[in-house]
Amino acid sequence: MIPLWWDILKESKLSGKAKGSTLDASKIKVNIQDDECKEKLRKLIMQKPLSAGTYIYNQWKQMPEEVACLVIKDLQNITLDSKNRKVENHMGYEVRYWNNLKKEALDLTNGLLVRCVANNKMVFELYVFSRDWEEWRKLL
Repeated sequence: MIPLWWDILKESKLSGKAKGSTLDASKIKVNIQDDECKEKLRKLIMQKPLSAGTYIYNQWKQMPEEVACLVIKDLQNITLDSKNRKVENHMGYEVRYWNNLKKEALDLTNGLLVRCVANNKMVFELYVFSRDWEEWRKLL
């Protein structure tokens, strides 16, 4: 006769030793907000009346969170009177910065233009006038 599995378990003599440590829950980090940078950038783009000529296009939905974080970091490094143009490639997203911010011309003729393109399609456009730059930058 073949013994049944529960008979084998009843008659078995088992012993075991475990080595380890307890789990320290304070060392576990959980990112609750997945879209933190993307939502912050969206709010910056749509901020009124500080910015004009700002748009979010359909491609926005596909933009990764990491790209939004990199754009915010770029924006934090821009200052008044640092006139320049630069192009950043963030994970296949081309972000162009035209910085024409001027302290002496705090009006509507100068400002910062940012355009983001992916696969030849616009993702977003942002324009901030020099006049509004300092107040807008506080939101970064």
